[in-house]
Amino acid sequence: MNYKKYEMGPYNLHIIKNDKFKTNAIEIKIKTITKNKEALYIQLLSDLLIKSTNKYKNSRQLEIASEELYNAVYSLSSKVSGKYKILDLSISFLNEKYADENIVEDVFKFIHEILFNPDVHNNAFDENRLNQVKATLKDDLKFNLDIPSFLGKKKLNNIMNPEILDICDMIDDIDDISGEELYNYYLELLKRGIVDIFVCGDVDENKIKENVTKYIEINTIKRKGVSHYIKQDKFRKRSRSTIIEKDVSQSSLNIGYKLNTMTNFETQYTSYVYNYILGSGMNSLLFKDVREKHSLCYTINSTFARLYNIMYVTAGIDSKNYKKTLSLVKKNIKKISEGKFDEKAIEEAKEFFKAGNLSILDSQFGIIGRFVSIEYLDQDSFDKRGKEIDKVTKEDVMKLAKKIHLDTIVLVKGSDTSE
Repeated sequence: MNYKKYEMGPYNLHIIKNDKFKTNAIEIKIKTITKNKEALYIQLLSDLLIKSTNKYKNSRQLEIASEELYNAVYSLSSKVSGKYKILDLSISFLNEKYADENIVEDVFKFIHEILFNPDVHNNAFDENRLNQVKATLKDDLKFNLDIPSFLGKKKLNNIMNPEILDICDMIDDIDDISGEELYNYYLELLKRGIVDIFVCGDVDENKIKENVTKYIEINTIKRKGVSHYIKQDKFRKRSRSTIIEKDVSQSSLNIGYKLNTMTNFETQYTSYVYNYILGSGMNSLLFKDVREKHSLCYTINSTFARLYNIMYVTAGIDSKNYKKTLSLVKKNIKKISEGKFDEKAIEEAKEFFKAGNLSILDSQFGIIGRFVSIEYLDQDSFDKRGKEIDKVTKEDVMKLAKKIHLDTIVLVKGSDTSE
C-alpha cells in the first residue's frame, strides 16, 4: 500500500495505491464550520442532491446510470466531525482491468453530475422535491427523539456543548427553507468548503489527477482549516441532574463526563484501553457489576467522544434503580482511578484494538477512513497504531482516569416504575 498526497490548489487529493481489491473507491469530503442553520442546510443537501441531477431527473435514472457503471455503489451523506459538518460522497466501482477502460472517467462524470450539476431552475432547487426531502427529514428526527437513549444523549450534549448545532433543535425551521435559499447556500459551500478527495485502489495516478482536474469544479483557493477537536476548559464542582418524563416503557440513564485535554497518545490509545475496562464489553466493570451482579439495568455501556473530550455512560434501567445505578457507576470509575482493576483487561483491550486495526484493511472505505483520521485528526498510521497500543500501562490508565470529571446526568424517565 502506497500513499501520496497532492495539494492541488482548491483541494487536496489523496491517492492510496492498493492492489488487494477488484474495485476502486472514491470519497469526496467537503467540510465547513457551521453556524445557525448551516448544519441543517448540509443535511438537506445530502438528501436532495442524491435524488436528481440536471441530467438524471429522478432516483431511477441515477440508479440506471450507476448500473451502466458496472453496478457502481454510491451514497451521499452528512457527518459531524467536531467543529465541522461534512458533505460526504462515496462511490465504489470495478477496476478498469475488469471493466471498460473508460470507467474511471465515466465515474468522475457521474460524480460531477451529483455534486456540481444539480437539478436547478431559476437559481433554486425544485420546491416539490425539496418538500419531499424535508418531510422525510422531519419524520426521521421525530422518530429519533422518541428513542429514550437518543433523547437522553441529545439533552446531555445540549447542556454540555451548547455551542454545537443540533439539527434536532431545528425541526421548526425546516419548512421555512426555500429552494432558492438552499441553492444559495450550496454555492457558498463550494466557495468556502475545505475539499479532500480520497482514492483507494489499483489506479493510474496520472489518470486520477487528470479527471479530478477536469470534473471537480472547485476553483476557489481556500484557507487552511482549524483543528476538529473541541477542548473542555470549564469543569463543574457539582454535577447537574435533569429528569425528562417520557411515555416509554423503559427509562434511560445518561451520564456525561468532561475530560481535561487529553494528549494525542491518550486520545488514540489510553482512552481506548480505559473504555474497554470500564464499559465497552461483556468483561467490563460496568457490565459485570451493574448488570450481572446487581441486575440493575438491561444494557449499560461507556463511550468516548474523543473529538469533544467527553465520555458517556448510558444504561437502560427501571427508573426505581436510578440512584443505585448511578452510585455503582461512580464507584467503578473511582476503582479505575485507584488502580483496582485486573491488569489482564489491559492486555485484552490491546488485542481487541489490534484486531480492529487489522480488520480495517479488509475494506477500501475502512482504509480511506484511516487516512481521513490521519489527515483530519492527527492520528497515526496502521503500523504505528499496532505498536503504540502496546505502550499503554496501568499507570497511564489511572492517570487518564483522574482527568475525568462528572458534569451532567440526564434521566429519561419512562412509565416502567415509580421511584
